[in-house]
Amino acid sequence: MGRGGFDDRDNKQVMGFLVPQHFVALQPGQSALVDTTYAGQLQCQYKPTRKNKNSEEVVGEAPEGKTIQYKCKHCSAQFSGPPRRVANHFLPKTLPSDFFPKGTSRGCEPCNAPLREVQQRLAELGCSEYGKLLAMEAGKEEEARAMCALGPRFQSKAAFAPEVNSKVAEQTKYRVDDEQRYRKPLLNGSDVARLLGVAFARKAIPLTVVEDEFFKRAFEVLGYSLPSRKVFENMRARESAAAQEVNQKWFRATGFGTVCADTRKMHEGKDKNHMLNFSFVSKAEERYVRSGDMSAFAKDCNNNLEFIRSAWTEDHSNRCGPHLAPTIPLSCVAGLCLDQPNTNVAVLRELQLVDPSVAPIACSFHGYDGILGKLFEKVPLLAQIWRMYHRLNRLSRNLSRVRSALTSKCQEHAKAVAAASGKKVKNRYFVKLRTSRNYPKYLVVKRAYQLMKPACQYYRSPAAIQDAGPEKAEALAKVKEDSVANSATFRTGAKVVSALLRPLMQKLRLADSTRQNMFSCLMLHHVDVRSRCMDVWVSEADQIKSLMTNPDLQHEEGKKQTQDIVTEGIKKLSNIWVRAAHLLDPYHIILYRKEKEEHGNDFRLQADYDPKKNMPGGLEDTKLHRTLVHFGMKAMDAVSLTIWPEAEDEATKAANRKQRQMLRTQLKQYVDQSTNFEESRVPNFWYDAEFDAMAKPYDVRPVPLWQLWEYSELTAPQLQHVMQRLAGLWPSQGSCERANGIFEYTTGAKRRNSLSMSSRIDIAFIADRHGRETRQKRHRANKVAVKSKHLASDSEESEGDDEPDVEGAPEVSLKAVAPGDAAVNSDDEWSSDSSSCSGSESD
Repeated sequence: MGRGGFDDRDNKQVMGFLVPQHFVALQPGQSALVDTTYAGQLQCQYKPTRKNKNSEEVVGEAPEGKTIQYKCKHCSAQFSGPPRRVANHFLPKTLPSDFFPKGTSRGCEPCNAPLREVQQRLAELGCSEYGKLLAMEAGKEEEARAMCALGPRFQSKAAFAPEVNSKVAEQTKYRVDDEQRYRKPLLNGSDVARLLGVAFARKAIPLTVVEDEFFKRAFEVLGYSLPSRKVFENMRARESAAAQEVNQKWFRATGFGTVCADTRKMHEGKDKNHMLNFSFVSKAEERYVRSGDMSAFAKDCNNNLEFIRSAWTEDHSNRCGPHLAPTIPLSCVAGLCLDQPNTNVAVLRELQLVDPSVAPIACSFHGYDGILGKLFEKVPLLAQIWRMYHRLNRLSRNLSRVRSALTSKCQEHAKAVAAASGKKVKNRYFVKLRTSRNYPKYLVVKRAYQLMKPACQYYRSPAAIQDAGPEKAEALAKVKEDSVANSATFRTGAKVVSALLRPLMQKLRLADSTRQNMFSCLMLHHVDVRSRCMDVWVSEADQIKSLMTNPDLQHEEGKKQTQDIVTEGIKKLSNIWVRAAHLLDPYHIILYRKEKEEHGNDFRLQADYDPKKNMPGGLEDTKLHRTLVHFGMKAMDAVSLTIWPEAEDEATKAANRKQRQMLRTQLKQYVDQSTNFEESRVPNFWYDAEFDAMAKPYDVRPVPLWQLWEYSELTAPQLQHVMQRLAGLWPSQGSCERANGIFEYTTGAKRRNSLSMSSRIDIAFIADRHGRETRQKRHRANKVAVKSKHLASDSEESEGDDEPDVEGAPEVSLKAVAPGDAAVNSDDEWSSDSSSCSGSESD
């Protein structure tokens, strides 16, 4: 190819780079000692050659005027020629037939050991052959075809502007098969192809978009040539492998954590596959780790247990065929958290027999949700209130004409409230009921209560009869009777539901968090939710009785039913690991010591834990921590037996017994704050532990518990090991539900329903890794913004220090509130929109 195409080289620069770094120039008749990389020092001399009649090279006299010969330092080749052909020496031996323009060839002998850095440097110097080579290896087929395949007659230098040339040269340095490329952070990088591939994966964009002519043309205008679809598929597999490698490094560094598993049916796929998805939670961070295809197997206890154990061990019966290699080290697995259908209850029970050191944790979110559902089902008062609000919600959502009219009414109501309050008010509408959970029933009642005024106005009007039609006349009459004629009962019922179930809703939101681990306080939360639910039957007795036909009898029955349901649900969530975890937080020991000094230890407890008989009455109970510490120490004995079990080998049996005895001694010292745990001996430990997680449930603990139990000043290795295990336990499988959400969001679109199982898993790994990267960047930006805001406020305060203090001025306190918690905790939100509904009675 001549100088007119994409070739933009300067021969002096090219030869200045090659000689003497990679070539040695030999003049006719000259010899030289050459340092080669393949055979050390060699004596080389100029070899004059000529061709005979058979075009064979033979040694002869040096012809006059012939060029210099070049000896390669990396192979045995020695040749002559013009600079452009000499530079082609480092091209690979095997090249496509159309690599060079028609009528041209390589022009020199290829190198046996072509160096990658030499190829990249020659491409930067403007050698079009090397630019094309790197473009081909990077999968940029369109760009490679354009760069010198047509020759100078059809391409001019103006067709490829210098600034575009620089962009192409920058992108050609990335190779598809370069594993280091995928290990680097991406968000602030300049790898366009990789950025596009990750964006396609995270936003459910099919790879066929790169074959669209308009899409390709848009990038050509910007100066980039898109890789082919096959290249993106290859990059996706390598990106997924890099994400799994990052997870393995994280496992080795993080210590103990909790495995969460959940089955999800792929409704959007053509094969309707059942996937068993896994996540791992440790040190306030969650990650998606693997998936198993259970489409061909029954979802019974044995199959579920085999698939779950295959995540961390190869010791299984393989009843369901060969599994993937374990991805989670068993040394990191502190527990397994599952939701609570009967099959999973059996799985957790069987797990204690085969892997006793893995703690079986029942998901607290699903446990509290089950309690809420049983209250709606079993308590007659709540069942009656639910039927009223469900009728209103169902009629308001299911009929299109009614839904359209009510939407307009709700929007007018929101505008009126906004005009009256001078604040922005969000439009609300009736909630679509999710049948797979029970807590949406609470949200249905709440939203219907908030929208009672527009609903009453609409259902009183003649338009409601016309919109509902004759087939819904009976349902309309019942809804009108509930919400209009009996509006006082309607409102009172919503307030009762709010008061009774709000404690459960608060615990639901707290249990679902990964950032705040409530496992160390789970027993306190159980005590709190039970006492608060029971207190409502006393504090709201008048309102509750106003809804009953036989107040005294029904009130006592409802109170007893609530107590039994809540207690039974809490009992299922309180195994030995949960009870032992109460000792994990040293602040509980501080409170226990104070309680013991004030009230002594003169009360008696049964040997076995039974929430019906010996659970404290509430957080204000004077024997709260004495009771929980007592049963926590008993549970710790059982936990130690799972970690250091009895063995058949006498030596192992004696060693494990010694470990348990040392743990028992260290635990006694810790609870009594004596010997190795005296406050004067380990002051930093007790000082950093003073954080009340129950009083500040949404605040981040200054020193996390797993870090607290790593302090080198502690000399209790057995106790520290057990506490590290307990600190790695999380009480909710919400991380796995979010992993299911990754699949639904990234591979759930109908246009992607032809994806194979392996492609879905690859996309989930990519979305999880880079989604975490974007969240971390956003979190850092928020911290910087908050810090700058505090610095600005501090400077303003310092400027106003000379002003006298105003006596009696109110103090302003900043309190961290969990996202969405205001919707549960605020009474104002329930009453602000519905307080004006009282006018419907007089109308």
